[in-house]
Amino acid sequence: MSLSEILIGRLFIYITPLCPIIGPYFFTPSIFLKIYFTLSHYAQGFKTISQVLLSLNRMTSVVFPVTCYKSWKNIQTPSMIVLFVMPVGVIWNIIISRVYVNPSSGGFSVNYIKKVEWASLSKLHLAYFIFSLTMIIIFSGITLYGLFVMKTRMKKAETSITVATMVISVEFSSLAMFQVDPYRSEQEN
Repeated sequence: MSLSEILIGRLFIYITPLCPIIGPYFFTPSIFLKIYFTLSHYAQGFKTISQVLLSLNRMTSVVFPVTCYKSWKNIQTPSMIVLFVMPVGVIWNIIISRVYVNPSSGGFSVNYIKKVEWASLSKLHLAYFIFSLTMIIIFSGITLYGLFVMKTRMKKAETSITVATMVISVEFSSLAMFQVDPYRSEQEN
């Protein structure tokens, strides 16, 4: 996700001398642009859902340390299906819509013309983010409570793993909050 954003997304916005050279290849509808735009938003949705599953995994390993491995062995396939299918809920409107190049600040970015007006990307990402953040807070709270009542010999190892998971969750939440642009929703409507 980061590489595609750096190599394609930010490159054309900030390195404006490339635009006259490369721009004409993208000013007509292109399957490359559609794939790039769709996959970048799919990856964001994937990351959102993966954070929930990561927090759920950490919670089950703290609260149910003996049965955690067996439980995750049973729910691994459904979890993977959810992980790969749910992000489609963010990108379905891109798939059916026209993707185009949007000139901006001397460079250009990729945007789309919505087929379904109410289903803007910012609203769909926000819905996924709110769901994910709620689940992460619940799972983290249960995890912290489980650590609080855990025996001392297991507490040190689980605490370090849980802290790492929570740092990743806070980083995810912070990035997601910065991505939510209240003005974008107004522009998309």
